[in-house]
Amino acid sequence: MTTNTSQPVGANATSISPEPTDKQSQRDFAYTRDHLSPPEPSYSVSAEFVDSKGLRALFGISRSLAYILIAEGRIRSVSLRQRGRLRGKRLFSVESVRSYLASCIDEREVAS
Repeated sequence: MTTNTSQPVGANATSISPEPTDKQSQRDFAYTRDHLSPPEPSYSVSAEFVDSKGLRALFGISRSLAYILIAEGRIRSVSLRQRGRLRGKRLFSVESVRSYLASCIDEREVAS
């Protein structure tokens, strides 16, 4: 008796499908095939609040610098955290960051 090794056998067996041809399907296939992390979200310039990744993407400000600026009162942020939880999500006010950057420009013009 010969068995066909090219086809999966059993209830939990899955067949391997050929790679898709269109671009979106190729990205989806690569994500499921390689278990890659999902693509980074794109950040809108008109957003009111962004997380630390958005702060870096929009303004080039690192998370550590952002926390320094918060401590100095130069930018504003809010922490979203459920009661009793240790971890939460910090969001930074885009308007306050823009104001801070504008004040940096004003300070340089006065110093010149």
